[in-house]
Amino acid sequence: MLKNRTLLYMASGDYRDDYEKLPYEKIILVDKSSKYRNVDLPNNSKVTFLNMEATSAIDYLKSKKIKVDCLVLINEGLYQGGGIYPFFSDFFIGLIHPILSDEFLLVTDIKHYQTANFKTRIGKMNWAVEKINTIKPNVSDLLKPSVFSYSQHAKNKANDPDFGNIFHLKLVPDTSVIRSFGNISIELKHGSVWNDMDQLDFVGCKFEDPNSNYLKFNNLSNKTDRKIQLVDISSLSTVQILSLCREKNINHIGLIPWLNGNYSDFYDVISKNKFEKPLKITLYHLHKEDYKSLYVCFGMYFLKNYGYLFNRMFEDSTQWSVFESTLNYKTGYYLDMMCQQIDAYHNKFPSAKILPFTQIKLKFGKIKLYMSMNKDKYIDALINLTSSIINDNTVKK
Repeated sequence: MLKNRTLLYMASGDYRDDYEKLPYEKIILVDKSSKYRNVDLPNNSKVTFLNMEATSAIDYLKSKKIKVDCLVLINEGLYQGGGIYPFFSDFFIGLIHPILSDEFLLVTDIKHYQTANFKTRIGKMNWAVEKINTIKPNVSDLLKPSVFSYSQHAKNKANDPDFGNIFHLKLVPDTSVIRSFGNISIELKHGSVWNDMDQLDFVGCKFEDPNSNYLKFNNLSNKTDRKIQLVDISSLSTVQILSLCREKNINHIGLIPWLNGNYSDFYDVISKNKFEKPLKITLYHLHKEDYKSLYVCFGMYFLKNYGYLFNRMFEDSTQWSVFESTLNYKTGYYLDMMCQQIDAYHNKFPSAKILPFTQIKLKFGKIKLYMSMNKDKYIDALINLTSSIINDNTVKK
């Protein structure tokens, strides 16, 4: 549910009287320019001006337990305005997650970002947020993006009904799946690493953002007021990352996507590890597509997405352990495809009786899928086809 408490405008430029009329209890303006060191605000103003760099301002607001109900990102001055990184980057959106309300408005101007090649990324909103609605400025009587735009004010169009974009967004609740491999437990978490900074000993990052020539993570990381160590792991192998954890006596490390989707070697090393003491590795991601190849290696992924098919096996710890061991043979991709087809069939024919799996195991070197008492010919055909594909393409190799 949207609230009207706090509006945050990053790279705001100067104070304007118009901001006092906005339908929010508190307006926070942030701009690092030295010319805003002393901003005169009227008595009883609801505006707070922070003459700070954006990442430092986020740390400050988090320390004050501020939650933002409306976020304004109009123009960070990438080319001539002193901005050194785009606000619409994985780093910055992830960093600001902890101070955003569960539901909030994003006020921006997508046209401005066409020249910076960010328009498509903004349109997708693939940052662990869900787009609930797009609000057209010309039907919004209370909030217009043009009010925040320097260029629109310069053209005397501060109330332009056709300028900018307003999105009603919702944070995707942090979800995770966990699986243990000896002393190492791996957690896949759809959410921002910055939400868990107090729980981590160490964070491994890919410092260069391939989507932006402006973003250099190692420069930005020095500007965050956190004691935790951020380390570039883009050139490190999985074995080297584990060695680093051993050398630094790390108990819990957070990792941000760094291998461009190729996590086969990572999984192989982790699943066969002989680590001497307990270590938790949490893999964070904002994009919902990240770590796809890893998710299907986790039994909990199947339980969360297809509970009606896997709840019976989960109740039997032995059968569940046997099932998870089959995922080590790269069977998960095909099992997921099968479950998606069963889901589609179930939605089309809700009266069809679909039973849970009782066993999924390797027998004599071949995958076996058991759904006791199943009498549905379509489901039976799907199971047989999936078994055949897995045995032809994965288990034997």
